[in-house]
Amino acid sequence: MQLEQSNTAATPAPLLAVEVLSDTQGLDFNPYMKSLTTSLKPTWQDTLAKAAIPLPDFTGTAVGIRFTVKHDGSVDRLRITSPSGSVAFDRAAWNALLQSAPMPPLPAAFTAAGLELQIRFTAAARSAGSR
Repeated sequence: MQLEQSNTAATPAPLLAVEVLSDTQGLDFNPYMKSLTTSLKPTWQDTLAKAAIPLPDFTGTAVGIRFTVKHDGSVDRLRITSPSGSVAFDRAAWNALLQSAPMPPLPAAFTAAGLELQIRFTAAARSAGSR
């Protein structure tokens, strides 16, 4: 289902890029990253649509947010590392991250206190056939 904004018929497509900043202790975090982005993407799309800024103002806009995921999936130490230049866009990304918490729990084999991540939230124009 495509979400619509009241001020435009087009909706930005939410893009997420996740980078692990912590030592992974040799563990494969690819399945965890996939689970995290799968749970975060719908919230990001919904939050972005509700921000009610016209598509041309969002297209190509990106913000980087660094944070720590604790073992139980709670998030801590959020900070914007690469502001987008739009307070509304940055706020939408920040809110999407908070609304998605808790994240999936960290793998039991991971012994560090938490996993530090950076997510780049981007809005891109949807192609004609995308949903």
